[in-house]
Amino acid sequence: MSEFHLYAIIVFIFGTVFGSFLNVVIYRVPRGENIAYPPSACPQCNTQIKAKHNIPVLSWFMLKGKCAYCGTSINKKYPIVEFISGVIALVIYLKVGEVWYVPSIIVFFLLLFALAIIDASEKKNQIPIYLSLALYIFGAISPYGIKNMIWAFLISLTLYSIKQKSIRKEDILTIGATVLVLGVVNAICMLLFLMAISYIPYSVWEEKEYREQNTFALTPYIFGATIIFYILDCYRFPL
Repeated sequence: MSEFHLYAIIVFIFGTVFGSFLNVVIYRVPRGENIAYPPSACPQCNTQIKAKHNIPVLSWFMLKGKCAYCGTSINKKYPIVEFISGVIALVIYLKVGEVWYVPSIIVFFLLLFALAIIDASEKKNQIPIYLSLALYIFGAISPYGIKNMIWAFLISLTLYSIKQKSIRKEDILTIGATVLVLGVVNAICMLLFLMAISYIPYSVWEEKEYREQNTFALTPYIFGATIIFYILDCYRFPL
């Protein structure tokens, strides 16, 4: 096995482990719970989950999708989130290579992935601002992160001044954070693409009956557009 393949496996495993943490974030943050304490437990019998039952992806299959203690079914979304997180980490690694800032870029996209899931799955679409701000920390740890901070501020300020009811301050912060990893030219192109792919879903949201109960979940589209533009055109225009 070559060194490259070994690193790729390590990165994928890191992604799945981080994905396991994201499952905690996705479940607890919308409920206002502490993500560090108490340790993970079965929601049905409240038995603390042992380490051997908490191996990303594999444990779900070994336990046949059920709690080891009470037999309650475990939602399939948990191994799916872990596996997709591993794939995201691997894709970013294959794109960026063995550079000093690859861990921060991986964490940036994994956090953005978690925000997308929270936004899509929660009826009130409440994304804590501190999670959006966390993107700036990891986005800044990149070759052009600090340089693009002023552009992130200007784009966020522009969006805030023209924002519609469908765009929340959390969305604006998230879009601003993407400038740190994409660069301003790619970010502007991403925004145009974002407007195109979210037009039809937004039109559906505009139906009064649905709008009164929910805000428009924009973060999944931000995540999809950002990772597409990052993979296809990473830093070609590092402005």
